[in-house]
Amino acid sequence: MVKALRSRLLWAGWVLLLAGCGGGGSGEDAQRQPSVFVAQTEFRYERVGDDTARIEETVSIRLTHLPKDGLFVSHGAVPAFLSRLHFEQPSSTQALLHFRVATARELDPGLHTGELQLHFCRDEACEQPIAGSPVVLSFSYLVTPPPVQHYPEPEEPGDPLARLTPLQLYPLAYEVVDSAFSSAMSSVLLLAAEAEPGIVAYGADGAELARYTLDQPAQRLRLSNDGTLVLVQSGLSLLQVVALQQANGTVVMSPVRQVDLGGFDALDDLAIADDGTLYAVGVRNDSPAALYWLPADETSWHRAEQQVQRSMLWLHPDGLTLYLMSTPGLATGHYSRWSLDRDQGPQWQGVGEDDLADCGPLRPLGPVEGRFQSICGDTLETNADGALVYAGTLRHPRYRAALFDKTMWHSVASAGGGARVLGIQGSAAACVAAEEAACRWVLSIFSAEALGLWGDYLLTDRVVGGENLPQHPVAAYPLAEPGQVMLLTRAVGEQSEAYALAILDVDAAPRALPFEPDPGPYRTPRTHPELDALVVDERQFLAHNVVAARGLPARGLIALLSDYPQHALYLYDVMSLDSVTVPLDKQPLGLALSPDEDALLVGHDGRMTTVALDTVADNPTAATRVFPFPGVVAELAADRFDQIHLSETLRQSDPVTWSVSTGELMASDRALIGAGWQLDATPPLRLVHAFRYPDQLVHFEVSATGLQYLGQQALETVGAAALRMLRLSGRDDWLLDDGGHFVLSDPVTGQWARQGALPLILGDSSEAHLVSVAPWVSEEQWLTLESEWISCEPGRRQVEMCLHRLAIHDIDRHVRLASGALAPITIDGKPYTQLGVLAVADPSVTGGAVLVSRLYGSAPRTARYQISRVRLPESAR
Repeated sequence: MVKALRSRLLWAGWVLLLAGCGGGGSGEDAQRQPSVFVAQTEFRYERVGDDTARIEETVSIRLTHLPKDGLFVSHGAVPAFLSRLHFEQPSSTQALLHFRVATARELDPGLHTGELQLHFCRDEACEQPIAGSPVVLSFSYLVTPPPVQHYPEPEEPGDPLARLTPLQLYPLAYEVVDSAFSSAMSSVLLLAAEAEPGIVAYGADGAELARYTLDQPAQRLRLSNDGTLVLVQSGLSLLQVVALQQANGTVVMSPVRQVDLGGFDALDDLAIADDGTLYAVGVRNDSPAALYWLPADETSWHRAEQQVQRSMLWLHPDGLTLYLMSTPGLATGHYSRWSLDRDQGPQWQGVGEDDLADCGPLRPLGPVEGRFQSICGDTLETNADGALVYAGTLRHPRYRAALFDKTMWHSVASAGGGARVLGIQGSAAACVAAEEAACRWVLSIFSAEALGLWGDYLLTDRVVGGENLPQHPVAAYPLAEPGQVMLLTRAVGEQSEAYALAILDVDAAPRALPFEPDPGPYRTPRTHPELDALVVDERQFLAHNVVAARGLPARGLIALLSDYPQHALYLYDVMSLDSVTVPLDKQPLGLALSPDEDALLVGHDGRMTTVALDTVADNPTAATRVFPFPGVVAELAADRFDQIHLSETLRQSDPVTWSVSTGELMASDRALIGAGWQLDATPPLRLVHAFRYPDQLVHFEVSATGLQYLGQQALETVGAAALRMLRLSGRDDWLLDDGGHFVLSDPVTGQWARQGALPLILGDSSEAHLVSVAPWVSEEQWLTLESEWISCEPGRRQVEMCLHRLAIHDIDRHVRLASGALAPITIDGKPYTQLGVLAVADPSVTGGAVLVSRLYGSAPRTARYQISRVRLPESAR
């Protein structure tokens, strides 16, 4: 019969372990000496500082050949974060040690370590320890400071947009058909509907200044560029011109002329010049669509000889140029430009081949003179030749889903003083009471110069007749008061609708940049079945997201681009993890290093920013320079000729070379078919390579005149979902794709070919790819961040199936030297899948690295990204 002591008492002093009869005695030989063994002697914990989850731990102790008179067991000093130690002996061959680990909230942030020694002895004085004694249990407990709350929770769970409340609201008693703003009169002009047809002028304080009654209902209102003449259209029968004047602090409206529209079968658009000349585009007397004009002192329309398509009119503020912009929905891909001659009328100047012209008409976009905005959100400038040149966009930021389908920009206004620009984007479908579910109108605020997004907003609801109705912005008008705009709003319900004028303080709007999409429902993460987890010595939750990352080993820095909660470049010191923040005036899209490695190049929509690395720590703002660019700078590579190479610009995929010093654009001598190409330059920056999945690789040689085609090849990128070449600095003409395959240039023929691969497949994993590579302790050893699934992005594969790991490879022998897994991170007692973004070597620690990673699976918005100091586990080295 076994007589085992089962103790559930707190352990204070000695515990006596007993064996059953026949369990041993004084006649034991050497092979039956008692021993103790513990399989797990190393315990590592990581928790967030405000975590209150308790950790209960049990250590299994294996015993052999217990003596008949038992063993004495004691422990040494107990680490401060352990408590409630007690012992249990279920049998003569096993003992259990139970203890509790303190909650993270009970400890200061940082790394807490300690040891617990267990002594197993034949005598109470422990002069006769048994084999395996003492057992040393080592503990490491990392308490990470809680993440900073940097994402404002939405007021309503189903609506992530912040809401703005107008300073003043002035209800209107009629329906508004059209509107305009006259800067000359400092007033808003509203075209009243059929019940009370007329033009009503309002001042900046919402007070009605003047009313002009129309003989019949009108549908369209146009204003001259100088703001003194109003053109009103009533169907296809009548045009009325009304003059505006200021007198005694009010606005006086007086009739100028009426024009019979007889003969017009269709009228696409109208415009009125400052001298009273009328312009119209449409169909008249069954003739093809054409441009017509009517001088102020004449009664008969003149027709331009050049035939046009259905178009919208835009009179340039200089009064010398007229543009016909294609009607939205017609993918004509061009606009026509006309010079205006007082005696001969509009003179055809040719066609601009730019599909931005499908987004007319244009509106002035102050305070930058000469910039204009289209209903698609694109902004344009006129160059010295009168052509329209792309200058950025108002559309929702790149890499973010649209707020709603079929978005159009209905109005734009600059807040007084040039502080910010306010735009109104809405669904293209008309918002009527019967289709209110499809009606969406959103306010978006931008910086004036760069058009950097400040935030997207909704207006607070409005009470009409006791009913709480959604209030939509319809049009925006600038005011003289700095930071304020006037809005025309419309509240729509099932049975009623109501218009109002509202004053909005744009400068008071809180920053409300869109956060990246939630990765989906929570799923329990996996732990690696073969690799031990990385040892984490330090972790910081980042108060920003990461849209691009790059290691700068020569400077001991990590560069992280972010577009939330601000547009910025963060430079982290590898040794200290301290950072320098470089504010950016627009959303960053791409990141590259200059050939001399003295500057970082940040691509944006319509511009590029350079950041001087030598001076950025002393003065981040002064270290930046901004260069305008007529396109989107996303995928870019730099060369030694002060040139930037882009795989695609605005709506085209041909590689383009841009001279930073001269601003000249040069096309390569070989077009790339299709989109989705990525560029990279290899040391010593004499070659540029274009890549696209699944197996296309094109080589260009760099010269002072752009890119010259060298050749192309097909690659066997087995295991790689996207062909992205990773440069190996110090290895001229070496490329490594993310499937782990080397692409080398033959020194004799100069031909590029696949030559070997890294062993990425591990155990049962069927697919793997590289996330990042970085130099390790020697030229032939490299640190790799690897994924055992091709893509771990939400929506493409189940994120919980993804496993990431760090590894050391000998790239000359194509041998894996060591590996460690990225373990889940526990927040509020719940583990989350951790996926790597970038890893670089940490020269201060043997086997150490600095890891940038993110969490998936409905992770808290405040803890999405982390930077950590890690080590490969001892078992891997």
